[in-house]
Amino acid sequence: MTAPGAQGEDRGESRVLVAVDGSEAGAEAAALAAREARLRGGALHVVHVLAWPLMATARMPLPPPDSALHQQAEQIVTDAVHRATEAEPDVEVTWQIVIGQPLRELDVLAQEADLLVLGSSGRGAFAAAVGSVAVHMSASAPCPVLVHRGREAPEGPVLLAVDGSEDSDAAAAFAFAEAGLRGAPLVALHVSPPRPGPAPAGMSAMDALLFEDYPRDTGRDDADRARDQEVAELAIAAHRKTHPDVRASVRTERAHVRPALIDASADAQLLVLGARGRGGFTGLLLGSVSQALLQHAQCPLTVVRRDTAMTARTAA
Repeated sequence: MTAPGAQGEDRGESRVLVAVDGSEAGAEAAALAAREARLRGGALHVVHVLAWPLMATARMPLPPPDSALHQQAEQIVTDAVHRATEAEPDVEVTWQIVIGQPLRELDVLAQEADLLVLGSSGRGAFAAAVGSVAVHMSASAPCPVLVHRGREAPEGPVLLAVDGSEDSDAAAAFAFAEAGLRGAPLVALHVSPPRPGPAPAGMSAMDALLFEDYPRDTGRDDADRARDQEVAELAIAAHRKTHPDVRASVRTERAHVRPALIDASADAQLLVLGARGRGGFTGLLLGSVSQALLQHAQCPLTVVRRDTAMTARTAA
């Protein structure tokens, strides 16, 4: 439902969608989303999902325009639009207030977007578990999901996490397009988990597999290195051909996936990974790896599902 007086009711042009909630993280996400819209030569749509007591049982009209709740919602989107236009004055920005469950409403709104942008922390409807909002949207949104994280104005390459899965192939397509739009190099990082070493005294073999901090054999022989290199090279081979302008390189590591990706993100301007993987990335969206990245990545993070439509367009 569009708020009375909202601008830009036609969302067909709004290729980048950002959800805001009045928090500073939401405002930063609006600025980031404006930059993404500028890169694509498209428009930005700012949305605030207004949750109130009856939302769970019925779709209700917004409160009267003179109510405090309505005025607060308008102030949230006004502030976010200001941050967006301040960051990118030439980007067309529209806004909307909807009422309902944030996850459900964002799922619907994302149908018309090429990219959904979220803050890494929030308040109101997002405050209880912003990590779960990002995980849910990454798993269900019909477009890639970009979560604002990390240091201010990050520089460096676009970092692509690859594991040879179909999801990482979709992520590779998105990452190459992003690198091309940004004029940035791309680094494809393949992290293979270390071999378990001897289990500590009193720990069963099964428990040892689940205990990340016990001693492990992190070494690789030449055959290991060759296999890891092959996985990474194959993951980006086709995309090198379709994006010959992107300077792409490959890096491999034998390490724990979570800390390896977190550490690598310190030198990147964007981290891109698939929604699900295999091997070291199994259960990424619902498990500890995704939670760690959402909480500790040192640059913005984009999660791409293999069935999302990726249309990173060049500027007109």
